Amino acid sequence: MRRDTHLPNGRATLGGLVHAAAAGANLALTMLPKAMAYAVVAGVPPVYGLYASCAAPALAIAFGSNRLLFTGPVGVMTVLVLGSLHHFAEPFSPAYIELAASLTLMVGILTLLFAAAQLGFLVRAIPTPVTEGFIAAAALLIIGTQVAPALGAPPPSARSGIHLPAFLAEAAEAWSRRDVLVPGLFAACIAIALLARRLFPRIPDALVVVALAFAATFAWSLSERGVEMVGALPTGLPPVSAPSLTPLLFGQLWASAALLALVGMTETSSISRFVARRTGQRSDPGREALGQGLANVAVAFVGGYPVCASVSGTSVNLAGGARGPRPIYFFTVLALLVALFLGPLFAYLPRFALAAVVIMAVARLFDLRRLLALCRADRLDALVVLTTFAVTLVVGPERGILAGVAAAWLCYLWRTRRVPVHERLWRPAGASEDGGLGCCVLRPCSSLLYPNAEAIHDEALRLALARGMPVVLDLSASPFLDADGAEAIRDLAAACAAAGIPLVLAEAASSVLEKLTGAGVAVSGLAFPTVDEACLNAVAKWKPVLPVGPAALSSPPG
Repeated sequence: MRRDTHLPNGRATLGGLVHAAAAGANLALTMLPKAMAYAVVAGVPPVYGLYASCAAPALAIAFGSNRLLFTGPVGVMTVLVLGSLHHFAEPFSPAYIELAASLTLMVGILTLLFAAAQLGFLVRAIPTPVTEGFIAAAALLIIGTQVAPALGAPPPSARSGIHLPAFLAEAAEAWSRRDVLVPGLFAACIAIALLARRLFPRIPDALVVVALAFAATFAWSLSERGVEMVGALPTGLPPVSAPSLTPLLFGQLWASAALLALVGMTETSSISRFVARRTGQRSDPGREALGQGLANVAVAFVGGYPVCASVSGTSVNLAGGARGPRPIYFFTVLALLVALFLGPLFAYLPRFALAAVVIMAVARLFDLRRLLALCRADRLDALVVLTTFAVTLVVGPERGILAGVAAAWLCYLWRTRRVPVHERLWRPAGASEDGGLGCCVLRPCSSLLYPNAEAIHDEALRLALARGMPVVLDLSASPFLDADGAEAIRDLAAACAAAGIPLVLAEAASSVLEKLTGAGVAVSGLAFPTVDEACLNAVAKWKPVLPVGPAALSSPPG
């Protein structure tokens, strides 16, 4: 492990420890209420968000590459967990909690496999337009889950799905069963917290909301007026038990786990790269996958739900002046102290307070300016963003991501269906501009792969036949070749040969030549290391067809 660079010789000075403790306390005040609130969104009791906060951050920071990254429950993962598990069991039921722990174990195992197999490149499988569209829609879905507690209505007896139509129906039902007092208290908490955000930006929103809710409970005896409370949490260290292995036999659950692992690693890698650019910290996707995998496995053994790197937690850590892992270690200690001693206090915390914490946290995820900027920059990106957003909102989170990735792939095929083939005329040194000797150099601006191989073949053949002179195919910008690309080059060479035009290759990578050989193309005498050498050989092979007629007959013999 690297030592903290801000401490001389790695020794913990008193001032450094006090600074780290203050930063850890700030993290705890900000993130612990969010963790418990997100647990409710995921469908598990609030204490499991606390347990996840005890286990995940320290492990992820100890085994990951970036020492400033905060890992814990996040909004995007919670809505995916709810969307994955509500088909199998009722949220908050023992069966659902058991499934959540097993799903967390699966996510941890798959993330560790990513690290072992060096599959870090898979984090780019979800492009930015898909991520942005999904996050915006997920924010609205999370807000939809909090309508009932915000109105003081009992939770719905059964949830038909995690999508906008279901939440609109639940909102109508909640409005008809709303409490008289709770909506006003909820709105007051939000309004005062927003005002405090402007006047005292260093005070966490969650702390303001929780403090106001406790004050309202004691001032107006809310529990005696029938306002629902979170309830006392179990006290003591997080209980350690092995998650059930039976759900590991469900193929559908493994598919959900794979999606969660991919989304979690995408978020983690994105945040890690941002922190690395800003602070100079190291960012290694393989190491981050190791840390995230171990964190999820540990959370599974304390009964939590999947976690990943948190944008808000990492931002709070950076804003607190953290330059090493110690604030997160102090945060872990504080989370354990809360689990040990403060559980009974939550019997006086109204349920609408957690709803307010969630809504204020995820409202920032809905960045309309960012979405509009993406849509204005590129029409195809706009199509991907809107597809992901709409399907996630109307159908559900898992299918929203899959639809977004499918749309992004179709847009990629559309973009790459036409690849420019640059043309230039080569003449030997000393040759005149109107001399007969010359060579047409064609350089495709992309690798020859199945989306574009046929289009490159057609364009190169058109240019070759139009010039009617030797052709050099410059593959310096084409480092990769698949079966379709090899077939395109083979057919191009055959078509040029049929027209009496020699074709040779220049600056082809060794892997490209191996693929061509495997496709039956005789590259010996056809491939040359430089364009100049290839052109000289092509011109030497060329036997132009002489004109037939009086001019040819009157010309003197050679």
